[in-house]
Amino acid sequence: MSRDSHTSTRFATLARIVKVHGKDGEVWVCAQSSEQAAASSAILDVLGHAKSSLWLTPPPAEQRFVQLSSQRGGRKDSDRLLLGFEGITHRAAARDLLGRDLVVERCDVPADLWQQFTNLQQTAQQLQENDDCGLAVYSDRYGHLGSVVEVIKTGANDVWVVRGDRYGQVLLPVIDDCVLAIDRDAQTAHVQVMKGLIDQDPINQATEEEGVCD
Repeated sequence: MSRDSHTSTRFATLARIVKVHGKDGEVWVCAQSSEQAAASSAILDVLGHAKSSLWLTPPPAEQRFVQLSSQRGGRKDSDRLLLGFEGITHRAAARDLLGRDLVVERCDVPADLWQQFTNLQQTAQQLQENDDCGLAVYSDRYGHLGSVVEVIKTGANDVWVVRGDRYGQVLLPVIDDCVLAIDRDAQTAHVQVMKGLIDQDPINQATEEEGVCD
């Protein structure tokens, strides 16, 4: 799923399209957890019967919305669902949807399902913040920046507060252009420091530990 964990009061991201299935345009979508997949499935069932549209983000050049034509559950306790969309009937068309999020508008969802889903979102965000704090952050140009000590919520994306001995406090937006990779097992993150985020010159790369690189 997207690193942007801001909870909208109008929209909710149900799942991300991650894989094409077969030759008939079906796709696998992935939620943040099996619980969210089950809640997303219930919402999709309502939207499918009502012929309501789902937003695609980021939108393809010619198609901002899709309508559900079929839904099949994945394995028990899985975070994935198998979906088909109206007008998407072959593999090439489905491939254009890969990497995009399925977003629903609040007014299209029954209140009880919306509340259930947003509660799960908030729980997942809290767990994500706990997971992020303590990550050791590295840059290919600046070396070891420090560790994440706080996660700031904004209207667009999260911001990591990173503190270390060399650069002091650095604020890093949690977006794909900045956070390149996270290794939860090693408790490390590899980032690209965007212009203006650090005033000091990069360190001499020869002094860095081996293995910290792109």
